[in-house]
Amino acid sequence: MNGAIRCDHVQFYVEDLCATAEELTAAYGFVELLAEPSGGTAARSVVLGQGSIVVALTEPGAAGPGRDFLDAHGDGLARIGFSCTDLRSVYARAVAGGARVIEPPRRFRPVWMAAVGGVGDVVHTLVEQPPDTPTVFLPGIGSVPRGPVHAELGLQEIDHFAICVPPGELARVAAHYQLAWGFERIFAERIEVGAQAMDSVVVASRDRGAVFTLIEPAGAQPGQIDYFLGRHGGAGVQHMALRTNDIVATVGALAARGVKFGHTPAAYYAELPNRLARTRHELLRLRRLGVLADRDHNGDLYQIFAQSGHPRGTYFTEIVERDGATTFGANNVKALFEAKQRELDQDSDVRSVS
Repeated sequence: MNGAIRCDHVQFYVEDLCATAEELTAAYGFVELLAEPSGGTAARSVVLGQGSIVVALTEPGAAGPGRDFLDAHGDGLARIGFSCTDLRSVYARAVAGGARVIEPPRRFRPVWMAAVGGVGDVVHTLVEQPPDTPTVFLPGIGSVPRGPVHAELGLQEIDHFAICVPPGELARVAAHYQLAWGFERIFAERIEVGAQAMDSVVVASRDRGAVFTLIEPAGAQPGQIDYFLGRHGGAGVQHMALRTNDIVATVGALAARGVKFGHTPAAYYAELPNRLARTRHELLRLRRLGVLADRDHNGDLYQIFAQSGHPRGTYFTEIVERDGATTFGANNVKALFEAKQRELDQDSDVRSVS
């Protein structure tokens, strides 16, 4: 495929810009790169960075697509930006493959930009600019300094996105990303926990610069994917996984700053040595933090879910370390699924008591 693509930035629409920016800076160690306050009913945006991660937060005005998104879904990850080496060919293929046109290609010297629809109301923003440009261009916001931002807590880059789709939509959405974007299908799995179940397919750009885990509910009893779809109001990004080179140090630092993580039962760690005789991190440290570990033919994978602080309890963050591993923790997916379900069950119990 002409015009290689990589994840460039993400944009959240939020009701309270200051509170969300404070959470990402104080709890997650992000650094403010750009702030564009406006008066009246105009949108306000803040751009944050850590490692190569660029996160734009926008509090929409009284009308427009951002306000429509918030009314339908609440705070959420609304745009996933792709950097393109040949934007017009990427755009042409996406549209020919059925992607909805949001903004046709336009040039802002020396930058080309466009936008097309993704899953549900998620939009893919496309940006092409010379590689030696000292800034990163964010459509509708402006330019921010290019280059890695000091990763205070060790978060380096976006590893993947998990996107939930309604029952019966998984095959169609996966095929769309293969046809319209040239993504490759690299993994598929079904997870069952009692009467709850989910099916997932992982698709990725050819150079793995953009990776999507697509998930649909598939159980006789509603579970966490059904919960997301109901509370979010349809398909959308359930979580974004951020990669670190030392998950023990990063999760420890995040926990010290107040980030809460999903609980993993002691039985998981009692069985872990039977699967992994040796790991880069000591078992006791993994257990103390609740970090999960898995191994593929290329190396080890460590991962953990943060508890959701979202007003609707939908979106959350995952922390990942890849010590050579290239897959997605097949032995951990069930444990992560169960951990997230326990969090939702506990939250439901609290609400019923109150």
